[in-house]
Amino acid sequence: MEANTNEDLALQLQRYQRLLESTQAVPWEASLPDWRFTYIGPQIVDILGYTVEQWQEPDFWVQHLHPEDREWAMQYCQDSVSRLEDHEFEYRMIANDGRVVWFRDIVNVIHEDNKTVTLHGFMFDVTERKQIEQVMRTMASTGSSLDINEFYKICVKNLAMVYNSKYAFIGLLQESNQDVRTVAVWSGKDYAENFEYNLDGTPCKEILNREKELIPKDASLLYRDDELLVNMQIHSYFGAPLITSDGKTIGLVSVMDINPMVLTTLTSPILSIFATRIAIETERQIAINSLTYSQNALTQAQHIAHIGSFEYDRKKDKFFWSNEALSILNWTEKNQTTNDLSHYCELIDNKDREDFLILLDELFNNKEFIEHEHRLLLDGKNRHIEFRAHHYFDNIKQRNILIGTIHDVTERYEYEQELQKMANFDSLTGLPNRWMLNQKLHDAIEAAKSSGISFCLALLDLDGFKEVNDTLGHFAGDKLLRQTKPRFENLLREHDYIARLGGDEFAIIFYPISQVSEAEQLVNCVHASFTEPFELEKSKIQVGASIGISVYPDHGKESSELLRHADVAMYQAKELHSGHSVYDAERDPYGPRRLALINDIRGAIEDEQLLVYYQPKIDTVTGLVKGVEALVRWQHPVHGFIPPNEFIPFCEVSDVIHDLTDYVVVKSLNDTLAWNKAGLDIKVSVNIAARNLMNHSLSEQIQAALTKTSASASILQLEITENDLMHDPERAKTTVKKLSEMGVGLTIDDFGTGYSSLSYLKHLRVQELKIDQSFVIDMLKDENDAVIVRSIIDLAHSLGLQVTSEGVESANILKQLLSYGCEHAQGFHIARPMPATELTSWLKSFNYQKLFEKT
Repeated sequence: MEANTNEDLALQLQRYQRLLESTQAVPWEASLPDWRFTYIGPQIVDILGYTVEQWQEPDFWVQHLHPEDREWAMQYCQDSVSRLEDHEFEYRMIANDGRVVWFRDIVNVIHEDNKTVTLHGFMFDVTERKQIEQVMRTMASTGSSLDINEFYKICVKNLAMVYNSKYAFIGLLQESNQDVRTVAVWSGKDYAENFEYNLDGTPCKEILNREKELIPKDASLLYRDDELLVNMQIHSYFGAPLITSDGKTIGLVSVMDINPMVLTTLTSPILSIFATRIAIETERQIAINSLTYSQNALTQAQHIAHIGSFEYDRKKDKFFWSNEALSILNWTEKNQTTNDLSHYCELIDNKDREDFLILLDELFNNKEFIEHEHRLLLDGKNRHIEFRAHHYFDNIKQRNILIGTIHDVTERYEYEQELQKMANFDSLTGLPNRWMLNQKLHDAIEAAKSSGISFCLALLDLDGFKEVNDTLGHFAGDKLLRQTKPRFENLLREHDYIARLGGDEFAIIFYPISQVSEAEQLVNCVHASFTEPFELEKSKIQVGASIGISVYPDHGKESSELLRHADVAMYQAKELHSGHSVYDAERDPYGPRRLALINDIRGAIEDEQLLVYYQPKIDTVTGLVKGVEALVRWQHPVHGFIPPNEFIPFCEVSDVIHDLTDYVVVKSLNDTLAWNKAGLDIKVSVNIAARNLMNHSLSEQIQAALTKTSASASILQLEITENDLMHDPERAKTTVKKLSEMGVGLTIDDFGTGYSSLSYLKHLRVQELKIDQSFVIDMLKDENDAVIVRSIIDLAHSLGLQVTSEGVESANILKQLLSYGCEHAQGFHIARPMPATELTSWLKSFNYQKLFEKT
């Protein structure tokens, strides 16, 4: 059941699975119709607090969807599955501690046979992104034209939504400075009546002393004298002061909940943004209200709020600016003599000027009020100015007089830009993120449809990046990632686009291309840029890149298709160490042919169409054949011979592997019993995949096979690769212990290619190490390989284990292994894999001494 290429692919698959489970993406697999998760990445435990075992209960996902999302999310998913369509959507789930967590779910629908549908996917925690979006929506929806009370209401409602809290309120400090009067209160699902309360003994008092108060839990225990807090059973409390532009504290904003709230890196910045905006609007309202009083009060209010006022006379074509307006515009009173409308418009950015003049014309004709934000070039810098104006009739009842304000909102604009940048760009490299890539990919597809041109999507993964992180630390890894940006940007053409998807994975859209070969040339340039080492501290570090290419429309006409196919090609490039690879449907484990083969192999197992070949394993001292390794072969009735590396890998990522393993174990046990009855004392080795090893019922499955064949456990040896053991060491250790107690022999296969530790091996109940053939084949030509082989043999003996060497392809290799003290050998020089009938004859005629005569 194993070939050299299969071992390499299995190793890559295991490394890929470990890589997946170390990222923020949560891989999963689920079956229908009971919505049962047959697999989910362990990261989900940290995100939601439920165990992996709980996820494997039927309908667990459905039961923990947010009540408002449950019906539509299930319907959407069911509709997509009924059409066998891959899909993606965003929804909320309720965490074990009551939190609401947003997920983005990318789902692949796998139709395994006429009845069975399996779902594979990745879940991404997008809660922080949703918080940022909510802040941006709030900022966008609370323009200055809103009534102040409506503005306050929008803010408290959105504050509660952002923090997923039950309560939120805005309070203004009263004249006594000992009491606060609320101006807007959100309670549960609606607004509540405003109220007044005393500050003594409350966390609000701490806030008004100019410090934020962030209490994620036990708030009512910390402030036992706050009757309101205790009576409401408040568990968590976040609050910030409202501070005017001259540094005066005028109130506070607060969110509270009866459950704990989670502190994140965005908790404080978002609260500050809300507090700043509320303070500005409150300050603005104070200023506007003061317009009804004396000019002195108006001037003072403008100074506090940094809002300038003006009057414009259309007949005279002249502005009259207040002192604060002149300060904003950085003018002096001398400008009053030459300050006409054209003079002001000259300062407006060309892109904003036309819209401003149109609004102004409407104000003079029929509008009562206008508000326009535009950029003014002041002292060589663009400032964002909010221009608000009302018309007034002059003494002949004509619309010739405007009275209004200007406000420098540059700081607010920069806040909003920063939030947008956080939502759309990777904070580490400054490159666009996955969300921006999806938008750009959609735009590229639409443009290509209308123009009939092609483009390509290239996914790039850095080779050796994990080793940089593990060896030099994440700080060095981050520094390396930052250095990739200029390398990429130097290679991009006018319409090309680069984005960082996360970790060490990037995506490039090359738009347009004329043919696939042009895409490969562009990708080769990218690959060549990584031949130059990266400067990290005082070291030069070399990393490579594996790049997968998918081309529109050849490899897909939708974003999801192009992304998935480029991802498949990228892992083909990793597997082949080829630098880059163009998507090939024939090598796609989830392509139509592969999916058809999954159905076919189920039938082949049921109809016993698969063949089991055997490769002998000899004792290097006695020359006796001590055992054979069972290797599965498939002669397909339509496609002919299918190599193991084409069908075993996709069996290993589905439950088909359990049936295949059972088939091989039973068949090889029956053949071995027949040889034993014929007087041939040998054992049989069967390879076990990682999916078998992670199956809690593996020992029961093996026992069932032994019972079915009436075979003794002592004739069966199970081979488990070193990397499969280290996938989940504790679970593997438990499974190995059960098998050992049954009397089944155990071998660590492909030893030397993984990352097992000596302390782990020492406590593992195995009898044998099997040296990977990649070290053995070239050991006579490569001194390093020879040292590795000898070291493994010495290590095994020190642990009380025997050793088998694979890849024995010459008499000289066999002699060298014998001199090293290697107990067993296996390889083409001894015998190639053969059917059971041929092996019987071979066993009877085998002559050990002749192996040393062959070259």
